[in-house]
Amino acid sequence: MKKIIFGFIIVFAVKGFAQVNLVPNPSFEIHDTCPNYFNQVKYALPWFTPTVSGTPDYFDTCSNIISGGQVGIPQNLYGYQYAEDGYGYVGLDAYDTIGRGLNREYIAVKLIAPLVINTKYFVSFYVSLADSCFNAIDQIGCLFSTDTIKGQDSLPFNLMPQVVNPNFSYLNDKINWMKIKGSFVADSVYKFITISNFKSENQTHDVYAPGRAHSGFPLSWHLAIYYIDNVCVSTDSVLAYSNSIQQYNKSNNINIYPNPATTSIQVSLANNISTTLVLTDMLGNAIYHSTFTTQHNIISVADLAEGVYNISISHKEGLVNKKVVIVR
Repeated sequence: MKKIIFGFIIVFAVKGFAQVNLVPNPSFEIHDTCPNYFNQVKYALPWFTPTVSGTPDYFDTCSNIISGGQVGIPQNLYGYQYAEDGYGYVGLDAYDTIGRGLNREYIAVKLIAPLVINTKYFVSFYVSLADSCFNAIDQIGCLFSTDTIKGQDSLPFNLMPQVVNPNFSYLNDKINWMKIKGSFVADSVYKFITISNFKSENQTHDVYAPGRAHSGFPLSWHLAIYYIDNVCVSTDSVLAYSNSIQQYNKSNNINIYPNPATTSIQVSLANNISTTLVLTDMLGNAIYHSTFTTQHNIISVADLAEGVYNISISHKEGLVNKKVVIVR
């Protein structure tokens, strides 16, 4: 099922990428295995870590029981935070004072389609500092590259990211998600994006951020561990810079009703455009996938268990994520 979904996204992006997010699985909600321990970013397909010794973590609501809450959402080993979008995010060590400021962890993914030279791209992603950390930094950013950047250790990559948070604008909020955004003109056919702190120890500015360990895991760290969520790369500034992907699509006149539903739901579009719908449960498992071109479409939910589900709708104008409740 997941291979089919990714296949559609690739075709969709090539034909009409001007108004879509070029980052696959941007909110880390699609996985082939529910994470049950640390260092499992690889389960959030197709994300990976480009360093051999780096151990960024994948957090998901599906892990709340099987991991004992260590990599769950909202509670996990490093703190308490809901996802900015959906029900998954990753966490990485962007600065480590224990390791004399040298340790770094990175996450990376291959874009749905290569960037086009001399085209302007708008980039955004969200970060939140983990509760239990004593340090906050400023310059987290994202680097675009033509191939995977690789490292054998956890030392900083000596590279210049195209988009980076401003100097001395400290990312110290542990309650809310903070947006990092920027734009650049592609000077190469970039195919990969990598996210973290690319600055050396001397170039990294940090401030004291009192650790607030969660009661379930009473630990504190002399680190700057950040949760990462909702990554966007697009030629459309509205899509990239809106408060969320959902906000961008408020004017698209997509209606899903009734909600709550019992036996069926109707998806109504503003016009007859080719649209793909993916229905997932709150564990991120895809349970329904269909493409339709008609304005009014009925989907049976009679066989689904009671609960909350997520509907992702993709078409040429972007992506819509909505929640639907099934009751009996």
